[in-house]
Amino acid sequence: YMGVWDVKSQKRLRTFVGGPTPEHGWPVFQWSHDEAYMAKIADDNIYIFETATMKMVQPDVKKQTTLYLPRVRAFAWSPSANILSYWVPESGDQPAQVSLVELVRNKDGSVDFKQVTQKNLFRVVDIRMHWQSDGDFLCVKVDRYSKGSKTKEKVTSFELFRMRAKQIAVDVVELTEEVIAFAWEPHGLRFAVIHGDNPSRYSVSFYSMSDIKSGEVKCLKVLPKKQANHLFWSPKGTHIILAGLMKSFNGILEFWNVNQMELTGGGEHFMCSDIEWDPSGRFMASSVSYYRHQMENGYTIWSFQGKQLLSLSRDRFLQFSWRPRPPSLLSEKRLTAISRSLASRAAKYQKEEKELEKMEAESVNRIKREKVAEFQAFISKRKLELTSATKQRRQSRRNCDYNSEDDQFRIVDDFVEEVLSVTEVEL
Repeated sequence: YMGVWDVKSQKRLRTFVGGPTPEHGWPVFQWSHDEAYMAKIADDNIYIFETATMKMVQPDVKKQTTLYLPRVRAFAWSPSANILSYWVPESGDQPAQVSLVELVRNKDGSVDFKQVTQKNLFRVVDIRMHWQSDGDFLCVKVDRYSKGSKTKEKVTSFELFRMRAKQIAVDVVELTEEVIAFAWEPHGLRFAVIHGDNPSRYSVSFYSMSDIKSGEVKCLKVLPKKQANHLFWSPKGTHIILAGLMKSFNGILEFWNVNQMELTGGGEHFMCSDIEWDPSGRFMASSVSYYRHQMENGYTIWSFQGKQLLSLSRDRFLQFSWRPRPPSLLSEKRLTAISRSLASRAAKYQKEEKELEKMEAESVNRIKREKVAEFQAFISKRKLELTSATKQRRQSRRNCDYNSEDDQFRIVDDFVEEVLSVTEVEL
């Protein structure tokens, strides 16, 4: 059994029979972006429930289901709208299908489904769906057999849906190598892919969608020969960690600035099993969980540039989690205005910093000049004292000057000969 609870009222809203299955693991239920709906997949059906009433959404009252889809394999909610994406494998002459439907609430409170788009695919082996954090893009990773291949060689293509375009344009990127990992940049236009056939020589490629509504998908950079099998973008974007987790890679970590395409730092956390960015994107925690390994348990804190800040060992350490950050008190409009004014603000602050640096430099130079003047005054004073003392000594010695430099020193030239080497030559 599984129960759904209202945390504030501490009341159980509904109990469901069943749990994870080999075909559909955890989590059993997936929530919509606004938590208005929750959905699960089972027995050729997608069941959707309204969280306010815990009643099932039934477009057809006669059917005890929400969406009856024979052979449906998986679904995913959009992070920004009540749009559901799902895919159905091939059957006979029918191609595989990736469909997007939107839940539309009517004035009478009922819910209908509106077809957003659909894509037919052929020779499909498997499909994975990856939504971008803002719901601007949907990547459908399609593993399929290459056309006309007798050995059934697999190729991978990325069907990239531009959700903000009028007709939802679809771009395609194809790779002939096995894809190990895929990850969208949060709130950005870029995505990263790990691909290759040799674990010790994987490549990491970075792509850009150019624009939300239109544009060309461009390959920005390919990093060859990387020992990495996981990708972890910073929650603020720009920075990414290429991580080689589990025993095969021994916890190799590389920190990259994707804007500059430069390696900012890195290191190794032996037997690392988990990576967690903090919500601000300034720090990262790598850990070795007792669930995965019974040795070397503990965690390490890193800066976003890959500098190790803290390392602690803990017996039977299980999990590391950062405290969530509350939502910003500023509106989206205000945040956008601040973001747009960053360049002018930065120029203003840079000017102020230069003026402060100039003032500090002038202060340092003034102190140096004062010390030089003080030293010169000291030398002048000492010279006057020396002149007075010399005059008194001459008078006491009957004007005999024994302090002449020529009388105090005698120059002697010494020549020393030394044999450095001897070589015998036959004549």
